[in-house]
Amino acid sequence: WANWRLSVNDWVAIRDAVDPDRNSIWIAEGGNTTYLAVFDGLHLYNIAWSANPAGTAATWANNTRAASATYGGYKYWVATAMPGWDDRHLGRGDAAFVRDRANGDFYRSSFGGAAASAPDMLIITSFNEWPEGTNIEPSNEFGDFYLNLTGELVQAYKSGNIAAPPPPAQPAPTQGPSPTPGPSPTPTLGPPTPTPFPSPTAQPDGRIIYTVIPGDTLIGIAARFSLRVEDIYVYNNLRPNALLTLGQEIVIGYTDSYDAPIADAERPHAVTREDGSMAHRVQPGDTLISIAVTYGLTLDELFALNEGLAASSIIQLGQDLVVRQAPRPQEVGGSADEIEETATPTPSPTPTETATPSPTATPSPTARATPVPPIPTSAPEPAEDPPLPVESEELLPLFGGIILLLIVVGGVFIYLGRQR
Repeated sequence: WANWRLSVNDWVAIRDAVDPDRNSIWIAEGGNTTYLAVFDGLHLYNIAWSANPAGTAATWANNTRAASATYGGYKYWVATAMPGWDDRHLGRGDAAFVRDRANGDFYRSSFGGAAASAPDMLIITSFNEWPEGTNIEPSNEFGDFYLNLTGELVQAYKSGNIAAPPPPAQPAPTQGPSPTPGPSPTPTLGPPTPTPFPSPTAQPDGRIIYTVIPGDTLIGIAARFSLRVEDIYVYNNLRPNALLTLGQEIVIGYTDSYDAPIADAERPHAVTREDGSMAHRVQPGDTLISIAVTYGLTLDELFALNEGLAASSIIQLGQDLVVRQAPRPQEVGGSADEIEETATPTPSPTPTETATPSPTATPSPTARATPVPPIPTSAPEPAEDPPLPVESEELLPLFGGIILLLIVVGGVFIYLGRQR
């Protein structure tokens, strides 16, 4: 009912959320076939505005069938029958009108016309709706006439013997019938052209602003940016079902620079991870769009940085979302993927002419060049037992290990020889 209150894109978001596998049949109301891009079928809640209900049913049956070729898949036509209409007591002004029942003839004509349109489903718009004058339950005015007539029409429909009589003549109405929610005057059977959505912009005061475009609704904006509609109401001091205007600026969140009287713990903040990347730790009130705008990202860029993240994702308090990749080292010859070593390199061996290496020969921790040996000021006096060079001292444990290994291997061979 009243699906036109939301755009086609809004309904796509709703159905993707609650019926992603398309396990249900969704029927739209009204005569705008563009909604068949997401709905599975069409019905007219009110057909009393038509002076020729049988002709109207046939026309919209054809339009619905034609939409199957446009949008793909089978489209259900749901035909409508009703006994009459009178909503003059509901305060609808000039939109109120009367469709005289004509002693059941309008009911017979609308029911027979609905059956003749070969519908997938035939519905009776009544719901015992007294204020709109479609009631069929027993009453002081009609007795049980319309309840019994309903039984006769249903039996004839099931047996295949129902006729579609011409519509009855109507008295001149004091107020003209309203075509709403009847068919669109110029229905469009082509698929709707998607409208590019403007990107939200962050303001100096921290507000994230979205500018309303044609077809926008509050629920559509909320779904597009993974927000709650209730939050948009609060951000913009709006009432539920508020009407939007083209070009209206809507606050959809706040960046980290927003100077609001909230506790520091509620402010979004970034953390640096071990790999050097930056992440945002989710705080109360955070949304995907507010996080993206805070760090100068689009939603797609935020999704790309976080595998598995999508517009439908629900973020959790304390969750880390990557907002910056790990920095890459500057390329100074060779591959940029190779990170420069910062450990102190092992000094080169001291020339044999120099007995003891000078302490000044230690290279700088960041230098990678071979250290230059010191220039001796005077020849050193030779010692009786000169100290081993640095290389020999470092190799002593290795030589000792080799000797020990040889001793063990020799012992094994001696043992095996005695066993023979």
